[in-house]
Amino acid sequence: MATRGKNKKQQKRRGSSPKSTSSRGLVKKISKNKPVSQQLTDPSATKEEGSSKPWSWYDPNAPLLSMAMMVKNEEEFLEEALISCKALVDEMIVIDTGSTDRTVQIAEAHGAKVFHYAWRDDFSDARNETIRRSTGQWVLILDADERLQISADKIDIFRRALKRFNQSGPYVGVSIDVINIRLDGSVMNSLPSLRFFPRCEEICYQNRVHNQMKLADPDVEMNLKMCDFVTINHLGYDPVVYEKRKKSDRSLPLIQKMLIDEPDNMVYKFYEGREYVIKKQPKLAVQSLEAAVLGILEGKHGYFAETLKTLLTAYEQVRVEPERIILFTEMGIEKDPTQPDFYLFKGCAERSSGMNEATVISIREALMRWENFKITEVSQSNPIIAQRVWLAHLTLGETLWDLERYEESYASLLEVTRCLPPAHPKWGVTLNNTIALAIEVKDDERLLELFEHLFRRSDTQLEMFYFRLEHLIAHQRLDDARTLLTWALKTSSRVKKDDQTRSFRDQLGL
Repeated sequence: MATRGKNKKQQKRRGSSPKSTSSRGLVKKISKNKPVSQQLTDPSATKEEGSSKPWSWYDPNAPLLSMAMMVKNEEEFLEEALISCKALVDEMIVIDTGSTDRTVQIAEAHGAKVFHYAWRDDFSDARNETIRRSTGQWVLILDADERLQISADKIDIFRRALKRFNQSGPYVGVSIDVINIRLDGSVMNSLPSLRFFPRCEEICYQNRVHNQMKLADPDVEMNLKMCDFVTINHLGYDPVVYEKRKKSDRSLPLIQKMLIDEPDNMVYKFYEGREYVIKKQPKLAVQSLEAAVLGILEGKHGYFAETLKTLLTAYEQVRVEPERIILFTEMGIEKDPTQPDFYLFKGCAERSSGMNEATVISIREALMRWENFKITEVSQSNPIIAQRVWLAHLTLGETLWDLERYEESYASLLEVTRCLPPAHPKWGVTLNNTIALAIEVKDDERLLELFEHLFRRSDTQLEMFYFRLEHLIAHQRLDDARTLLTWALKTSSRVKKDDQTRSFRDQLGL
């Protein structure tokens, strides 16, 4: 269905509220396999887009936007979800499917309209009930473990845009990025998701679990508007949260029921494998996901890129031979050469196999594909490399070092120092190796910056700083050595307190 591109600069904003200065965040009109650029005009304009008739339940006097949510025992998460969307929507609809905690009281305390629903082992049926109970012209689909992110100065812009889309219905919607985050705020991954659409008979959900949108007219596709200044932070896939809520205990049996009904549907096989990944049962995950990948390659229905990416993450949890990873990534590249993750995992597997020249080719291809990546399926999350650019540069840098291509290695390791996660255990060796290469290629200008970085990290050894002093002394550059040590003593308390510093001070007469 929908296609969308996300460039690297946009991706770097993950984990914080996206910024925009105008309504041009709603920028894409989507048609099958052929994205067409579309920029909105002034959101204050009154002219409405399109000329098709209003949808079945359209009422120009109704509230503009309803938030629709289904819940069960969500007292831990619900309040923040309601607070996050209250300023944007006109009403909050909460369908309770049998809570035994304070969920209903919390919802009512925040002004939500609460309705009770008898659970029927069907998430889509409950989701559709939230839409039926809403009264707005549009609905926002939100879960209790999600937090809507929109700055106050963008609310009016967004609501005006929805009004402009009213005459384009019913098959029109707004897709936003859903960012899966851990409880500590770190980002796991993100994916575009259609969350705003007209409340009408023509649009509903299907499938017992992992709801999919169903359109009354099978010959049409949604006209999607992409918005980059509204996002959703989703906490539900944090491993601690997922295990605590035992979502797999409810989801997995429903997925397996769907597989009994449709054994050749590789979407359901993918869902089964993904649940096993989350449940930390990687061997079962690999079985399901390999079957799904091979089934899709045989022509069965499924989400190829997302399935193979999930399989590659499952391989990380089991001891699988690098040759198997290379085999599956090569199949992936043959079917969809646009996916940077296929090259990333292939390159890492080649590195493990000692195939250094092949590693360099694959990792560079991964970085190039990432620079130019565009999502081509609505089922896709953003690439794994989005959160592991550091791994690509580190693998490339270490491989080039082994190939004695030191200037290229240095350039890659410098990139690592710009994107390696702060708490990563590779910091110590990476910084010292980068400094060693800076000395090798005689990049004196950047050395002080690298030393400052080294001094700031208490988890790194100062070995390459002292090596530099020894190097200067050995080459009779005593004045340069004194200047460097004097600067370091003023800059870093670590250097001042370190026992090894004393011998250099004595040697240099400081």
